[in-house]
Formats: sequence, structure tokens, C-alpha cells
Amino acid sequence: GSIVVSNIEGEVKTRTSGGSLKFNSVKGNLIGKTSGGSIKLKDCSGDVSVGTSGGSINIGTVSGTVKAHTSGGSIRVTEVMGKIDASTSGGSVKAYISKQPKADCYLKTSGGSINVKLDAKLRFNLDARTSGGTVSTDFPVKVSGKLRRNKLQSAINGGGPELVLKSSGGSIRISKID
Repeated sequence: GSIVVSNIEGEVKTRTSGGSLKFNSVKGNLIGKTSGGSIKLKDCSGDVSVGTSGGSINIGTVSGTVKAHTSGGSIRVTEVMGKIDASTSGGSVKAYISKQPKADCYLKTSGGSINVKLDAKLRFNLDARTSGGTVSTDFPVKVSGKLRRNKLQSAINGGGPELVLKSSGGSIRISKID
């Protein structure tokens, strides 16, 4: 079955074979695994490690680091302040980052596109690569060497933590938040 966790202070560990996981207002580290459902996180203030074999992952505001993996769905990231390491084998990745992350961010997919919206003032060292599409950005970038449609490496706003975006099956788009 599904598991719902709300308003918890302290470490949380959950596991289910056939249902979804929902977390709201967790103040502490969180580990969540499911074999057959989706995962939703909202307002977590610790480090997060979540995984699913059969569903999507929706990550709201997290002040710690996030490690997230799904084999069969998409990933959506709203706001993570620490390191992000999110990957999917079967869907697209969308991320919205309005505050400067304190560490590197990795977003990867084997079967879809990546769309990242960034605040115009954020600083990153961008490394975006795709095998099955193109890479495009709204940010001014400097490119050394040959300009390629499926690869872009450049400092954004003078550089900062790494922002690594990799797709095997779709395009990558980096845009400014409206």
C-alpha cells in the first residue's frame, strides 16, 4: 500500500512494494523506497534519498541534499538548496531553481528531455550533453572550440557549482525564470 508521512521531526525511513510515498514537512533525513509507485516530497529540511522502480518523483522544497532515482517515470524538482543527483531511465526531467545551490547538481535521463529553469542571477559551470537531441539556453555563454548542437560547456554568470545535464533520448533546454 501507499505511505503518507507529515509533520515529522527526526529521521524517516520507509519502504513499500506496491504503493506511492508522500512526504510533507519532514525535519530530518529521509529515506524512501518503493517498487511500484510515485514519490512526492514537500518541505523537507534534511538530506533526502528516494527511489522507485515504477513511478514518477516530484520534489518540492528541500534544504538538504537530494538523491533520487526512478526507472519508470519522470522527475520534477521545484527547489533544492544542496546537491541534487536525480536520474531516470524512462522519463523526462524538469527542474526549477531560484536560489543558488551550495553544491553540484546532476540531472540525467535515458529516455526523455531535460528542462531547467534558473533565476537569471544564478552562477553555474554548465555541462550539458545529449545523444538524441539538441542543447539550447537563454543564458549568454562563451564557447571554446567547435560549437556543437548536442553539447554545451560554459560558465554561467561567471561560474559556480557544476550543473551537469545528460540525456540519451531527448533535448536539453536551460531557460531563465520569467
